[in-house]
Amino acid sequence: MKLGVFTPLYQNLPFEEMLDKLVAMGVEAVELGTGNYPGNHHCNPDELLESPEKRKSFLRALETRGITISGLS
Repeated sequence: MKLGVFTPLYQNLPFEEMLDKLVAMGVEAVELGTGNYPGNHHCNPDELLESPEKRKSFLRALETRGITISGLS
């Protein structure tokens, strides 16, 4: 079992800073807001689909920290 967090709770932090905070707490999975009610502060699907570089950077930030995506909201 992995412990996960709904990341809009930390929308005041930049993406990688938020990931570092969660890793320090032992979190291994994240549910990312992708628009509408939870917002898309940490995961903007349009930007990621348009830019292979942004997509690679986004995935690398998760992978290097050992975090998996449990859901997209």
